[in-house]
Amino acid sequence: MGSFKDSIMSFFGKSEKRSSIGIGDPAITRILGNHSPLETATNLSTASRAISLISGAYASSDATLYKTAKGGSPVEADTHALYDLMLNGTRDLSAYELKHALMSDLVTYGECFAHVEFDQNGKPTNLTPLSWNNMIVEFLGNGRIVYRWMNPLFNFNQTVYGQSDILHVKHRPFNGRGRSPIQLAALSMGIAVAVEDATSTAAQSGFSAGGILSAPGAISDETAARLQKTVQDNFSGTDKAGRVMVAGDGITLQQFALSAKDSELVANRQFNAYLVAQAYGTPPETVGLPFNSSWGSAQQSDIQLVSHCLNPWSQLLNQSITAFVLSPRERRTFYLASDYSDMTSGTLQDQAAAYASLTTSGIYTKNEAREVFDLPSLPGGDALTTPFNVAAIPHDPAKNGQQQGATA
Repeated sequence: MGSFKDSIMSFFGKSEKRSSIGIGDPAITRILGNHSPLETATNLSTASRAISLISGAYASSDATLYKTAKGGSPVEADTHALYDLMLNGTRDLSAYELKHALMSDLVTYGECFAHVEFDQNGKPTNLTPLSWNNMIVEFLGNGRIVYRWMNPLFNFNQTVYGQSDILHVKHRPFNGRGRSPIQLAALSMGIAVAVEDATSTAAQSGFSAGGILSAPGAISDETAARLQKTVQDNFSGTDKAGRVMVAGDGITLQQFALSAKDSELVANRQFNAYLVAQAYGTPPETVGLPFNSSWGSAQQSDIQLVSHCLNPWSQLLNQSITAFVLSPRERRTFYLASDYSDMTSGTLQDQAAAYASLTTSGIYTKNEAREVFDLPSLPGGDALTTPFNVAAIPHDPAKNGQQQGATA
């Protein structure tokens, strides 16, 4: 039967090849009830915080569509359909939900999907994120891709989409699929998961005792139970620290110190947390690892977070959206940008000094500076001002670019 089909296909000069679906496919994994290594690694607290930080920061910032004017300065393209979708959301989702769903899947799994609807003029009318867990990507072997979406709201019924309908954003792609930071740092992630599993096993089995009460001679079971209850009720716990315990009849208390093995486990967990943060490009302080931080380093961490983490992820998603939604002609002058200035603006004192300098030097008007702080404009505040002791130096082109009044 297969040879007959192949002969018919070859008669028409066509061939059909479909890529196989491995056991690691998210849909198959969910059906079998298994947990993939990727999902296990995302349960690490540092990885979960890094994903939440990146996706939350992107969703909270304004992703604004700009158009480059003839003079070279950008202006907001507020009449474009994509501008409205990214700032005001879709008919089903707010702008925050839309951006968070896309970035969360992109950072977690290395790729994200969205169904884009266009009108008869090719303008986007709606953009619906499709969860990575319910998407099957099928390569036909002839350069075409089929996307099968299983809708969890309708008993996981499948809807088939073509390439022209699905926005497929890929991080560091390989063989047509994106790769997550967890996959790219699989060795470090595997070690971190193994250490957490060992810690969990030790906790389930029971940690070592905190100490031992010893008597010079034999004591009855009733006396031992009474002593144990007395110590636990009156001297165990942080709220009972510092109390003085009196033991008679030669009874002594010997506390157990943390073993070298336990100390090494704690150090390994801390080191692995740094490795997980490194995989996502997040500074340790921003994901809750302030072991060696100070006030100055914390401020620099926010700048590093924007420069080395948020900007690259945002550029990947924003440029992928514009490449899919906009026409080649529009992409020459339109671009999508995320604003993270609030994270790098510093303290209120730093901002006040910066904008005071910008307004007195004639770079910003007073109303432009007030707009940054959400303050209403003032009459006469739209004019640029310069100090009285600053004036332009007259220029004579006949002197080959030399300034008048300059000495040889």
